[in-house]
Amino acid sequence: MNGLKAWFKVRGTGPTCLFPTPGWGASADLYFETLEPLERLFTMVYLETRGSGRSARKLSDPEYRIDEFLSDLDELRKLMGEPSVWIMGHSLGGLLAQMFAVEYPSSCRGLVLLDSSSAIDEEARADADLRISRRGHEPWFAAAYAAIKREDDILSDDEFKDHLAAILPFYFHDVGKYDPDRFVNETFAIDAARMMEVNSEAFARGALDRLAGLSVPSVIVTGDDDFICSSTQAMRIHVRLKASKLVVIERAGHFPWLEQPETFFTQLEIALRHIGAFADRVTV
Repeated sequence: MNGLKAWFKVRGTGPTCLFPTPGWGASADLYFETLEPLERLFTMVYLETRGSGRSARKLSDPEYRIDEFLSDLDELRKLMGEPSVWIMGHSLGGLLAQMFAVEYPSSCRGLVLLDSSSAIDEEARADADLRISRRGHEPWFAAAYAAIKREDDILSDDEFKDHLAAILPFYFHDVGKYDPDRFVNETFAIDAARMMEVNSEAFARGALDRLAGLSVPSVIVTGDDDFICSSTQAMRIHVRLKASKLVVIERAGHFPWLEQPETFFTQLEIALRHIGAFADRVTV
């Protein structure tokens, strides 16, 4: 797409839903291996964002910019032969989904935002710092906190993988449900630091100021114990989107479908049907 090799996987039935990886290096494996129940509702198209996973790497700074990520998504929409598509994203991928909706409104049929960033601004950072401090009693806290404080010093892919392994306990309500091998082995941390640096201003602005102009049906899901994309951040998105449904999953962190799968998939489907996501779908 756009002259670059892009890797994507298509599975499921129903309305087409593009699912871009966050763009900081995560592969699609974690998502298509754990979000399979969604394939009853959507034709899921898992895209590895340029520079990550099995998509094109060793890109120049201009090719890492958000507008190129969004253009790739619209090219994929065209490749799928769809006038408009649902966009689903997790974490930073949810921020990409919001930005796509405001930049390509006629191409976006609806949004599903899973524990998504609203903007990486001072308000979001202060919220995350507060939630980090609440875990101070945990036996893993000292090592994980030290790793977070060193994140600006990451220079290589291997350093990023070590950093990710150290801080992931913060991302779970129940650390007993965290399998480090799944996350680190399925993560391609290619140029993650550079990608974040190139887009730092765009991520800080986010899409919040432009969401009020959207009328697409949207579902926002968050774990009640997510420290980095918290329910507070989800509410910032929800109050701006005109046709959105907010779902908060109790006793869950940044990956609610891993910690509370039954509740997550049930509540997400209820919310999608509530906003009319499948109103035009013929059932036999």
